[in-house]
Amino acid sequence: MDKKKYLCLLFFLFNINCYSSKKPLENKVLNALVLSGTKSPIKLNLIGDSLSTRSESFGLKHSLPSYQIQDFSIPGYSTNDWLLELDRTLNPNPDIFLIVLGTNDAYKNSGNDFLKNLIRISELLRLKSAARIIYAIPPITKDPIIIPIRTKNNQELRERFPNLVIDLERNLQSFSGDSLYPADDPIHPNDFGKTLISEIFRKYFLNL
Repeated sequence: MDKKKYLCLLFFLFNINCYSSKKPLENKVLNALVLSGTKSPIKLNLIGDSLSTRSESFGLKHSLPSYQIQDFSIPGYSTNDWLLELDRTLNPNPDIFLIVLGTNDAYKNSGNDFLKNLIRISELLRLKSAARIIYAIPPITKDPIIIPIRTKNNQELRERFPNLVIDLERNLQSFSGDSLYPADDPIHPNDFGKTLISEIFRKYFLNL
């Protein structure tokens, strides 16, 4: 990592403030664990695509030792695909679902059904689990083909679930695309980008 990126990373880690909620959410799961005195890990099931699989679950297995992370992400999957695969994400039944989707929707379906499908996924999960559902808004990427679609879908997700969103896009908006992505891949962040994203997630879940 060059000196400029290193300094940017230090500044980012010192000043990070997730765009997730206008007011803190009550975490019944954490409160129950504290009151009961149990040391059982908090179970988090991750539903995503190659953004997760290529970053080792966004580094969550290493950065959140008090959590038990199960990553069900599948490269290339969109919300349409996950509507057919949700049952596999229920074993084990988690305390939290983290959903990080959107890139493949923009490529496969012009993103038109993204929010509708995401709402349906949420409804189906709630029928079978009492777990909290948290959504992450992915970075816009460097691919000009899907930037308008992703921008639109991200804003719709932000407006639909204002208190349940980890906003990676806004947290990373001060960084140029060239600093976050390798020259030959406009979708998957480089090591510097992965480090930033991992820290955003880590701070969010430690502050629940």
